[in-house]
Amino acid sequence: MYRCLCLLVLIVAGCDTTSTPVPSPSPSASVEAGLRRGNAPPREAAFDPQQCGNVKGVVRWTGPPPVIPLLESVENPVEYVPGSPHLKRAWPHPHTPRLNENRLAGALVWLEGALPTRSRNRDASVWLVALENRQFSQSRGLARVGDELAVVSRDPFFHSLQARGASHFSLALPEPGIVRKRPLQQPGIVELRSGAGMFWMRSYFLVQPHPFMAVTNQLGEFTFDEVPEGAYQLVAWHPSWEIIRRERSPDNLQVIQLQFSEGHRTQQPIRVTPRAASSAPVEVSLGGQP
Repeated sequence: MYRCLCLLVLIVAGCDTTSTPVPSPSPSASVEAGLRRGNAPPREAAFDPQQCGNVKGVVRWTGPPPVIPLLESVENPVEYVPGSPHLKRAWPHPHTPRLNENRLAGALVWLEGALPTRSRNRDASVWLVALENRQFSQSRGLARVGDELAVVSRDPFFHSLQARGASHFSLALPEPGIVRKRPLQQPGIVELRSGAGMFWMRSYFLVQPHPFMAVTNQLGEFTFDEVPEGAYQLVAWHPSWEIIRRERSPDNLQVIQLQFSEGHRTQQPIRVTPRAASSAPVEVSLGGQP
């Protein structure tokens, strides 16, 4: 089994790289005491672009590229009839790291500790995910808390979508072209997968109450613009490709679902100050066992 390591190298305008602890998101003792006395808590500071900095970085892969086999299965494991010809085909592993030399695409990166009231407002959005050719239309997505996820099948056979993680629901998609929606109410990572036995289908949505989140591009790069001054935790995440369990249909013994080990996650404190001429880069490690 290969070991891997990713480095998140940041170039931050107005960012202090000292390891200042991030304040707890829970209310302070003084605020709690004020509430007990019936006093209103202090108002949060509003968004001020003059008190913001920009964060830019790249996720680098420092270990050897892992060798991850393709996933083999019949096209419709649930409806497979025992004794019929095994017409299996190879499906891409959804968690294979996408590397451009030593740069990792498809990593989710975000800031923890940011207040939505201190970022630019926007209306709630609807994000469309299609199930087509037994794949999701996208492998990663970003959404704000309160946005809606719209799901549609474009295949002429039965699909079912399961959401796990920060949101937990199932949507049956028996016919193509019918759009079904669900709100994304909780922050965190939402795993989308097939509930119809197509175990190779995976997509991940990062949901946050603020806009400071990104999916690294083909060069492993990401950017956060207009980050309010303050201390944050910079978090990076990538799904694991290690299979820890295979679920089989009791009717035909075909694999219909996979369970993976916990994804890679790392975090490091950073401090953003109003726009400065230059600053030192920050490095955050991401990796380990698959």
